[in-house]
Amino acid sequence: RKSLCRMIGLARDQLEPFIRIELSLSNYLALATSEHRRILDPFRLGAAEEVGRLCREHIKKSCERLLALAIARA
Repeated sequence: RKSLCRMIGLARDQLEPFIRIELSLSNYLALATSEHRRILDPFRLGAAEEVGRLCREHIKKSCERLLALAIARA
């Protein structure tokens, strides 16, 4: 568990500059907030599988948006 948390932290640190760029150029903040809220409801209910599914969906969408931004800026 500690190893996984460390890996997530490293990935987040490497992606943060791109996330900040996207936040300044789009409505990403509203999208992310909406997605995070959708994740919190099943989390509060203890619905681990649904939380996992929504987290994977959020990460995939975030990656797609960041990749599109990187390609557009290249």
